[in-house]
Amino acid sequence: MGFLNKNKIPVCKICKTNPGHRFCLQKGKDICWKCCNEIRILGKCPTSCRFHIADIPDDLLGKTGLAVAVDSLSEYEDLQKRFIDLWVLRNQKVFDGEIPIQLIESEAGKDKIKKYLSSININESAKYSYNYLLKRLKLNTDNQQNVYTYETTVKAFFEDILTINYDKITSHFLKNEQYKQSEFQENFIKRLKNIKEFKKMSNYFIVGSGITKDGNSAIVHAILNNKINITLTLVSDDSKWKIANYYFGEPNLVNSESEVYKNIALLLNKNQKVKALEMLDEQVKIFPNSADIQYYYGIYFLNFSGNFKKAVTHYFNSIEIDPDFSESYFGLATAYLLLKDSKNAIKYYELAFEKNKEDFRALNNLASIYFEEGDLQKAKDYVEKALKLKPDFDLAIKNKERIVKSIS
Repeated sequence: MGFLNKNKIPVCKICKTNPGHRFCLQKGKDICWKCCNEIRILGKCPTSCRFHIADIPDDLLGKTGLAVAVDSLSEYEDLQKRFIDLWVLRNQKVFDGEIPIQLIESEAGKDKIKKYLSSININESAKYSYNYLLKRLKLNTDNQQNVYTYETTVKAFFEDILTINYDKITSHFLKNEQYKQSEFQENFIKRLKNIKEFKKMSNYFIVGSGITKDGNSAIVHAILNNKINITLTLVSDDSKWKIANYYFGEPNLVNSESEVYKNIALLLNKNQKVKALEMLDEQVKIFPNSADIQYYYGIYFLNFSGNFKKAVTHYFNSIEIDPDFSESYFGLATAYLLLKDSKNAIKYYELAFEKNKEDFRALNNLASIYFEEGDLQKAKDYVEKALKLKPDFDLAIKNKERIVKSIS
């Protein structure tokens, strides 16, 4: 699928507002899940439709919640709300045939409802129903259940973009410790501001979501401005959902990402720099928050373009996104070295080795820098460390020879 979706996303034929992502058998049109919920809550769906609802359960807050087909938690919450709105207006067996909205008007009836609510063990699927029922019946909302899901994180992320609350956005990401440093925080905000889909974003609509069997990972598919698909992957971290990454496209693209990187690497290895750059420019629109894409840009500008300043920019983007990407530290250091900025070259070669204790190249390059600066003892120490890791490293062997010769 292309970046802005070659197949235009239809608008819901009922509300004319949300994306029409679902074909309705009853209407024979593309509609959104909100309009779908409005139809099926009234029992108008054909029985052959997977979204058909047979009946409204009497014990609304039962152990399993609502046994209905939904594509997202947002859709489920909306449906629960609609169920509550109908439920409070109907005679209920749990209240001996009385109507909840009428019961609440008397103290005796209110006590009856409170007794019912206190007897139920509210599980995750029923929390939203429970909270909305408290609000609908104007009961004490201090007893509300906390509802925090992977979609909660995604909604907070989108809301912060809409309100231009950039400083808070990094807190939604899994890897965010680096943003305590101002240089990384500023770089993140700069990158985010350059993503035109976010700059022009005025609304979002969550289409679908899912969670893995182990409950540790999730994926959320949304549509921005009724025309741009965006998919976010999330990970449960210390009981909180954090965004691992996002890309512009439908969820099926998540499996193609590694193939994209493989193809770019292959083009660079074959010295097909024009095709490599074309592919990078195309894929960065889909994967704007990819440390790998930024890393391959760095390789291109370092080794094929000779634009070392651009190489610095992209390598830094890569480590800002993924602070454990050791190869990007090495590339960044090399770019600084070619720019004759030995201070930053030393800094990032040291960080490259810190991230990868087997990186003998970083140690050898540090030896070369210290040799050029006249610190022969440091140069000797680093080159010996490099050779300890790789005794047959030809560059380090020659480097040591000239260092030892200068010392003697």
